Amino acid sequence: MKYNKSILAILFLTILSLGCKKKKADPSPTLSTLEYLAGSSNGTGVKKWKVTEGTVKQNDLTINLIANQPPCITDNIITLYSNKTYELTEGATKCNAATDPDLILKATWDYDETSKILAVDRFLFLQYAIDKPKFLISEVNAETFKGKADVDLNGRKLVVNVTFSALK
Repeated sequence: MKYNKSILAILFLTILSLGCKKKKADPSPTLSTLEYLAGSSNGTGVKKWKVTEGTVKQNDLTINLIANQPPCITDNIITLYSNKTYELTEGATKCNAATDPDLILKATWDYDETSKILAVDRFLFLQYAIDKPKFLISEVNAETFKGKADVDLNGRKLVVNVTFSALK
């Protein structure tokens, strides 16, 4: 009889220990594109980005927008706020006088989840101002977002491909 009780006790403890195992923690929740772009909804509601790759294509000609630009252009920062405003600011270096203001542009942005279009009121890059560009996002995560925009610049049809990297 002692032998049967011992087996039952071991069996009971085994079943009990299997039933009490900790469940694996759920992986971190997937964020929405808006949360990736402007910070998570339970975070600060602001996220800073920098253009790290960019090309412009017109017909068969492709030009690298970043490779030949000075740091005073390529280190500029784009800050997206969850209230749908954004700022383009100088990075560590300025192209003109060090006393130039840090803020280059303040405008608004929006994102349409269905079409994956990020639209801004105005964007400045190099010496060009582009009004109402629409950027089709092809990839987004916590570290980068990528996409393209079809731009009409002075009657020329251009395809601009850009990668933005998050700043920490």
